[in-house]
Formats: sequence, C-alpha cells, structure tokens
Amino acid sequence: MRENCTSVFKMHSIKRLLKYAILILVFAAVLFIRTYVVRLALVSGESMYPTLLNGDIVVINQMNYAPARSDIVLIDVSDKPIRGAYIVKRIIAVEGDTVTLDYENDSIFVNGTKISEPYLNLDQEDPMQALDAPISITYQVPIGTVFVMGDNRNYSLDSRDSVLGMISESDILGRVCRRIPITQYFTKFSQCGTNII
Repeated sequence: MRENCTSVFKMHSIKRLLKYAILILVFAAVLFIRTYVVRLALVSGESMYPTLLNGDIVVINQMNYAPARSDIVLIDVSDKPIRGAYIVKRIIAVEGDTVTLDYENDSIFVNGTKISEPYLNLDQEDPMQALDAPISITYQVPIGTVFVMGDNRNYSLDSRDSVLGMISESDILGRVCRRIPITQYFTKFSQCGTNII
C-alpha cells in the first residue's frame, strides 16, 4: 500500500512538473514570436491617413526584414527628441538613392524618376505644402539609412524635418503587413446604439 501511495505521489509530481514545463515553453514561444517574428502596434495620429487611421492596430513582420521603397514600417525613435517611442512611416528611398521633392507639382522623384503615390491624402487642396522650404529640395540618402514620409504629408513629422532626418536601418523594427481597422468596428457598434467603454 505504501508503494501505491509513493507511485501516486510520483505521478502527481510528474504531471505537475509537466504542466509547468509546458507553461514555460508556451511563455518562451510567445516571447520569441513577439520579439523576433511579429508584434502589434497602435496607430496614434493622422500622419499616415488615409492608409492608416488613428486607432488602427497594425501587425508588424519583424522576420528577416530588408528595407524596400514603398514599405510601411515601424520605427524606434526613442533616441529622438520627439513625442513617443515609435512611429509608423512609408519608406520613400533607401540607401544610395537621391530624393527630390517638387513642392510646386506635389511630386517626388527618386533617382530622377517620378514615383506614383496613389496612397496620398488627396482630400486636401495642396497635399504636399512647402513650409518655409524652397519649391524643390534634394536629399542624398546615406548608406545604412532610409528616407521616410507620412502619407498625410502636411501632418507628418518625417525625414524632411531635421529633428527626425534620415532613419537608420537598425531603428526599423519591421514592415506593416496587416491593418486591423479597429475604429471601423467601434463606429459600427456606436451606430447600433451600443456604447463600448
């Protein structure tokens, strides 16, 4: 009888140990995925309107990311003198590119070629106003950096401003691979007369 009690006790101990091991493995897997594979970010502000809306959640792919023109990326700006630790912007040019901003014609040229920008906020009369800048300005993108801008150009702090400037590739945490339009869901609930707190 004593042997039965001992074996039952050992079985409970093994089951308990197995439960803890599984819990630790699940925690480690979640931590690994969040650190190296994907993360979620909340969009705050209007600088990426109409592509991303204030309050949207974006899924960031962090696996093996190499910066590419037109990608929307999450950037760590914790070392910059601006509000917030992260920003979401669109890559306009990569290292070695020459970027010319033509404010008079609301156009951007990368390496002499005008880029198509169907994502711009065209709700404004002048979607790319020059604020105390010449009609045209050219930037050379240094090695290891990218030139970024918001889609809502008149309301975006981006590489045009010396406070932010060119973005180091090491500060890019990943590419936005999915938008979750949370604001649309809240609008639908409020239209039904349901309050969400």
